[in-house]
Amino acid sequence: MPDEPFVIKTNHDSGNVFLIHDKNKADYSAIREQIKHSMRHNFYHSSREWSYKNITPIILIEKLILSDTGDTLKDYKVMCFNGKPTYIQVESNRFSNHQSTTYNIDWEKQEFSLHYPSALGEQRPYHLNEMLAVAEKLAKPFPFVRIDFYDTNEKLYIGEITFHPSAGFGNFIPAEWDKKLGDILNLVKSKKY
Repeated sequence: MPDEPFVIKTNHDSGNVFLIHDKNKADYSAIREQIKHSMRHNFYHSSREWSYKNITPIILIEKLILSDTGDTLKDYKVMCFNGKPTYIQVESNRFSNHQSTTYNIDWEKQEFSLHYPSALGEQRPYHLNEMLAVAEKLAKPFPFVRIDFYDTNEKLYIGEITFHPSAGFGNFIPAEWDKKLGDILNLVKSKKY
């Protein structure tokens, strides 16, 4: 295992992420048991997420990217409708007091969140313009996609691209935003889609 902080996870799971700050203090026995369970699970069978159906499960070990203060980074989830970045969910304190705050692309706080309560306010990410430009390039051919980023002062990282966040069962707070966001989505068949 690496000497620097790292992450252990699989390529086909959700939530089973092990943050290892010191490889000599990790409980590898417990991690091994969780990973064994993950390797046998396929989200296609439980939630019909088609992209998981034929994936070959693998274990990933990646560098743990931390903030300047040594904390885990905020997760910036850019929701793209009809090929355009529209809203940004900021997931903070994921491993303690999880909060989810939503902004539009002009960094104006919105009145809805997903799953978790909103924070009072989040600082604009350092690489917001680059984040939105990359998201727009990647989202162009799709009616909906969410592209996740991690932002440090030095660099922007892509964390994940998903077509069905929370398997489509996420709860918006307040609930009427489920319909408002659905109304933005254009699913009319065209050559583009």
